[in-house]
Amino acid sequence: MKHLYAVREWLLPHMKQLHGLNSFHSFVIKQNDDGKAVLYFKAWCTTKWDSEEFDPVPLLNSLPQGVPELIKPNYAAVELAKLRRMVDKCVTNGVFRNEEKTEWLNF
Repeated sequence: MKHLYAVREWLLPHMKQLHGLNSFHSFVIKQNDDGKAVLYFKAWCTTKWDSEEFDPVPLLNSLPQGVPELIKPNYAAVELAKLRRMVDKCVTNGVFRNEEKTEWLNF
């Protein structure tokens, strides 16, 4: 990945606070007829979708302007010894091939 953007932080000031959804287990985000992102929900995955049982919840109070900030990597926070051990463990467990180990170590 060449770029990561701080989308969460960009949307946070515009997001509607969601409450009372603890008893629901299935969620879908869709664009409604007005072009807004809304959250639909139901109790269980086995329950049929009933669009009239619960009103969909709009997810944004307003629209953000511009684009999200680019996240700059903080290489000082990377624990290289720990990363090397994780790569070695992936090779030992058969998750990585030797070529992938070499690629990680070169990175």
